[in-house]
Amino acid sequence: MPREELGNTSREMLRLLDGPGIDSVCDVNHIFKEPIYDNMVAMKGRIKALHLSDNDGVNERHLLPGKGVIDRKEVIRGLIDIGYEGTLNFESHVRTVEDVEENARVAREIFGEIL
Repeated sequence: MPREELGNTSREMLRLLDGPGIDSVCDVNHIFKEPIYDNMVAMKGRIKALHLSDNDGVNERHLLPGKGVIDRKEVIRGLIDIGYEGTLNFESHVRTVEDVEENARVAREIFGEIL
């Protein structure tokens, strides 16, 4: 969750998810209080879907990965290190056909790095 809302660290999320069969979506655009990699490792096995977008380091922005401050390689390393096999969802603003084409290009790059 964003900076000051409930569930904004892995420790707090794990406390909220304490119980059998309760898992989470990891939205990297909302992780501000700890390194994304550390959050992903702490949440290993509890992440069932991933929202991939970027932010400006201050607020969530849903920017295309690479258009903000999030280290995409850190996210990819986290996915690989936790053995993530769930859904990966781009969560970015799309206003034009060119935006769709750019999203597709970046998605191919990221999937190429993961696979």
